Amino acid sequence: RIQYNMRAWITLLDLSCEILPIITFVSPATIFLPVLLKQQQRHTNNPGHDHQVNDNTNNATCIEMPPLALTTQMLQCFLWGIYAHQLHMMTLLIPNVFGFLLGFI
Repeated sequence: RIQYNMRAWITLLDLSCEILPIITFVSPATIFLPVLLKQQQRHTNNPGHDHQVNDNTNNATCIEMPPLALTTQMLQCFLWGIYAHQLHMMTLLIPNVFGFLLGFI
């Protein structure tokens, strides 16, 4: 019975170690998604006006973010992904694959 309880706790910890980093990597999407949806909506409403250079609404939908944070995230996730792959640790590999892919957003 004690062995079963320990396995349940280990499984719970494994799942939380996979889910919590993914939530952390997805958290910037709360800023990016409204902007992307607004741009997509604007382009579907005005399909022939894609080439406007002096559009004041572009400034309202532009997010300025230095690329260092995303580049560092992708590099760290890539390196930890290699380490996890070498040790065959899916608990470590899954969140790092998600973090690397979400770094492209």
